Amino acid sequence: RNFNGDQKSMMENNGVFFLADTSFGALNILWGGRYDRFDAKSVEEAVGLLGIPFDSSGLQKGDKDATSYNISVSYELDSGFIPYVTQAESSSLSTNQLGGIYPDTIGDDSFVQDSEIFEAGFKYSGFDGALYTAVAYYDQEKTFRDAQTQALVAVYGDGIEAELRWVVSDAFSLSATLTSSDTTEISDGALAVINQAQFAAMNGLAVTDLYGGRIAGDRATFMGSQVEADRGGLPDVVASAYGSYSTFLDSGKLIASLGFTYADNTYMDITQSVMLPSYSVWTASLSYLADKYEVMATINNVFDEEYYTCLLYTSPSPRDRTRSRMPSSA
Repeated sequence: RNFNGDQKSMMENNGVFFLADTSFGALNILWGGRYDRFDAKSVEEAVGLLGIPFDSSGLQKGDKDATSYNISVSYELDSGFIPYVTQAESSSLSTNQLGGIYPDTIGDDSFVQDSEIFEAGFKYSGFDGALYTAVAYYDQEKTFRDAQTQALVAVYGDGIEAELRWVVSDAFSLSATLTSSDTTEISDGALAVINQAQFAAMNGLAVTDLYGGRIAGDRATFMGSQVEADRGGLPDVVASAYGSYSTFLDSGKLIASLGFTYADNTYMDITQSVMLPSYSVWTASLSYLADKYEVMATINNVFDEEYYTCLLYTSPSPRDRTRSRMPSSA
């Protein structure tokens, strides 16, 4: 198929920045700024099977000024809690998969894109550093280029992230993470691949009538213009917890660990064609560390859970079930 690209581009970036770390007692302010000037030129040299150029517009040239800034304010309490708030905006190049610049984005002045993030939360460190925990809320807006169609995709995300690390004793430690997020996208031109069974049922066809082909096109064709939709394949809730126990044995150290990762149910794609069920996968390992060698045995998916994750632009795939491995080094 004529789905090729052969862009040759050159970019010159000149910038100046500053970063300051200012403290007033327990109050700390980390702030900075940056100015950039981007000069870019690019040309599309790909041709079709008949030697016809994909893009006959020729060499595109352009320049753009951009600014970025960040400011983070925190306050360290005597109890060990550090509440903080961060606001940042940045400007960066919008590139293809190899870091080059699409000629069209120079022509429409979209080769530099902005992103913005707000974050607020707290961190805590106590018990002489044995316990660390952090909780944060974030709200982010950014863009990226769709690899297949080169369309600009606007991404909106917000959520809560939490982390815990606890050294309970010299032998036992715990760690845990939790993420609860909501991520949506808007893009009329990004690639949408339609589930064949669903399409066949809606149009009175047998699914076998569609074998050997694929139904795909830009999102606006199937979903409407400027529709904000949940990002496919990304669970809203992901959590993990792991414990580790260590003890000295002969001249070395024996370490055993056990933990799990949980992922919430999620649709496999942007059109919400298939719901992938939630799952929990446990992992166990046992290792021995000596002065001149170390040995580790790991069991993935201890309880033989069958679960599904989504590979981009494919049907959901069952992941590997129970597996064990024994790497060693000397």
